[in-house]
Amino acid sequence: MSRSSTAGGKALSGNTPDLDLGSSRPHPSDPEQIRRQSFESLGITTPDRAMWNLRNVLREIGEDQEQRIFDALKSASDADASLGGLERLLCGSLGFPRQVLDPGRLERLIKILGSGEPMAELAKGHLLDVTSPGFTDDPDEIPHAPAIGGADETSRARALNRWHRREQLRIVCCELEGVFDVEQTGFALSDLADHTIRCALDVLGGNDLPMAVVALGKWGGRELNFSSDIDLYFIRDDKTPAGPCEAVVRGVLRLLTGYAGSIPLYRTDLRLRPGGITGPLVPTVSQARAEFHAVAGTWERIVHIRSRAVHDRTRGLPRLLAEVEHFVYQRPFDLDEIQRLQGWKEVLESSPAGRDSAELKVGWGGIRDVEYLVQFLQLLHGQVHESIRGGNVYHALRRLGAIGALTSTESARVLDGYRFLRRVEHHRMLQHRRQSFSLPEDPAQFRALARSLGYDNSDDLQTALDRRRDRIRSILESLFHDLFRGYGDDQAGEVHVILAFRPEQEVIDRVFGGYSFRDPGKAYRLLRRLAFPRQAGLRSPRARHHLAALFPVLLDAIRSSPDPDQAALMFVHCVETLGAPAIFYQQLTENPETCQIFVDLFGQSRYLSELLLNHAGILDEVVDRVRTNQPTTDESLMEEFRSSLEGVKDEQQIFLQ
Repeated sequence: MSRSSTAGGKALSGNTPDLDLGSSRPHPSDPEQIRRQSFESLGITTPDRAMWNLRNVLREIGEDQEQRIFDALKSASDADASLGGLERLLCGSLGFPRQVLDPGRLERLIKILGSGEPMAELAKGHLLDVTSPGFTDDPDEIPHAPAIGGADETSRARALNRWHRREQLRIVCCELEGVFDVEQTGFALSDLADHTIRCALDVLGGNDLPMAVVALGKWGGRELNFSSDIDLYFIRDDKTPAGPCEAVVRGVLRLLTGYAGSIPLYRTDLRLRPGGITGPLVPTVSQARAEFHAVAGTWERIVHIRSRAVHDRTRGLPRLLAEVEHFVYQRPFDLDEIQRLQGWKEVLESSPAGRDSAELKVGWGGIRDVEYLVQFLQLLHGQVHESIRGGNVYHALRRLGAIGALTSTESARVLDGYRFLRRVEHHRMLQHRRQSFSLPEDPAQFRALARSLGYDNSDDLQTALDRRRDRIRSILESLFHDLFRGYGDDQAGEVHVILAFRPEQEVIDRVFGGYSFRDPGKAYRLLRRLAFPRQAGLRSPRARHHLAALFPVLLDAIRSSPDPDQAALMFVHCVETLGAPAIFYQQLTENPETCQIFVDLFGQSRYLSELLLNHAGILDEVVDRVRTNQPTTDESLMEEFRSSLEGVKDEQQIFLQ
C-alpha cells in the first residue's frame, strides 16, 4: 500500500502558548537545540508542543529527571503521546503522588502513555496502581468483582465508574505487557461489562426485579474491544409490571452513558431488541416470543448466534433462549438463505468502506470476512454438530477445524489472521479510544501503530497484514463466495436434500421424481450415502458442504446419462472407493464438465465402471487429472484410461476392442 510521506501528526489536547523561539539560529551546544535533536531522533512530529510539555514536566519533577525521560521515551510507541500524557498527569492543579518518581515507575508510566492519547485520561486517579509492578499480577482475577458502596445513588454510581476505569486500565496493561493475548483481552473486557451491568442494576435497586439482560454481538460472543458499544436488550416476566422495570432500565442506560458528570462507560445499542426501535423498552417473555416467531428470518438467525443471558431473574427466559437456539440451528440453512447471505456480503463489499484497502473491519480479508465465514459454516453444520455453536469466533474456528468443516491449515490460517486483525484493531483504538477500523493515513501514526505491535517500521506491519488478509480472503471465496452461484428456485430442493438432516418426504419425492430414476425412493437412499456415508472415515462436514453445491449439477449429469440408475450407483461406488470425498467434490464443483464426463462413463458401461473400481490405482491416476485441474475432455479421459490400463492384460484387450 502506497502512503504519503508527509508527516502531519495530531495535536495533543490542551492549550499551547505561542512560542517565540527567536530568529537567530541556536548554538549547537544550546540545551534547547540538543533537546530538539533528541526529539527528532525519537520521531516526534510536533517539536514545539513537545518542548512545551517537557518544560512543564521538568518544572514539576526537577531538571535532573530530563535524561531519565529521554531514555524512557525510546521504548514508547508514540513519544508525542507520552510527553503529552505526562504533562497532563503531572502538571495538574491537584499534583501527583511523588512515589511515581521511584525507580521504574516513571519509565513504566511513559511506556504506557505511548500507547495512545486516551491512556492519560484512563490513568488519571490511578497513577500509583498503573506504575506498580504488581498491577497486572493474578490475571485470573481480572477483572476483580466490584464492591460498590456509598450513601446514595450518586456516590455509588461514581464508585462504579472509578472501579470500571481501574479494571479497564488493568486489562489494557495486561495486553500491552503480553500478559493477555487478544482473545483473553476480549474475554476480560466482556466479563468487565457483565460485572458492570449487574452492578448498575444493583446501584439502581433493580437487582431483584424479575427481569433479565441479554447480550448480543461482540459482547454476547465475549469479544469486546477497548471501544466497543454493547448490543443488548432487557426482558421481563409476563406478569411483571412494566413501570418499575422501565424506570430501572432508563437509569442503567443513563449510568452507562455518563452519570453525574462521570465519564461514559459504554455506548449502548438496543435496536436489536424484540420489536426493534418501535417496540417496548422492556418486553415480556411472551411478547418477545411472539415477535420472534412473527419476523424471525436469516438475519435473526445470525444475530442470535451470539446471544447469551448476562443477568437473569426471570422464569421464562431460559426456555425462550432454548427455543431461539433451536430456531437458529435446527432448520437447514437452505439455498435461499445462503444466497441472501451472499447478497448482503456483496452489498457490504460494494460500500465505500468495503472498497477501502485501509479498512480493517469490512475491507478485503478483514474482520467481517472471518465473521461471515464462521457464521455461514455454523448455520450450515450446526444442526448436526452442536460443538460449533456459540458466539465466540475463536472457539468456533477451532471446533470447525476439529470436525472437518475447515482443514487444519484453513483453521490455523483464519484463526491466526483473525487474532492479528483484532490485535491491530485493539491497538488502533487505544490510539484514540474510539471505534476506528481504518489504518491511520498519517505516516507518523501508522509508524506508532507498528511500533506498538512490535514492528520496526510501517512496511513490516503492512506486509504482515496483507499476507493474512490474502489468506482469509482466499478461504472465504473457496467456501462461501464461489459456491451455490447461478442456482435458482428450481435447484433449491436438490440443495435441501443434502443439507437437511431429515429432509421432508414431499421434497424428496419432488426432487427425485423428476430425474428419470426407475425407483426414486431407492435412488434417494443411494445418493443420500454421499451426504451421510456408511464408513465413518468418509463422514465430513466439508464433503457435505461441497456436495450440496455440486448436487444440482450431479443430478443433471445423471439424468442425461444413458442409464441414470447405473450412473448413480457407480458414482457412489466410485466415491466410496476413492476416499477423501471433500477434495473430489470440490474439484468437480470447480470443473462441472468433468463431472458430466465421469457420470457419462459410469452410465455407458457397467463393465468399464467395475474395471476402474476394481483397480483403485487406475482410478486414482484418472482422478489425479481432475485434482490437478488439468483440462479434461471425453477423448483425453479415454486416452488416460488406455494409458493407465497398460499391464492389465485381459481387461485391457476387452476394453480396447
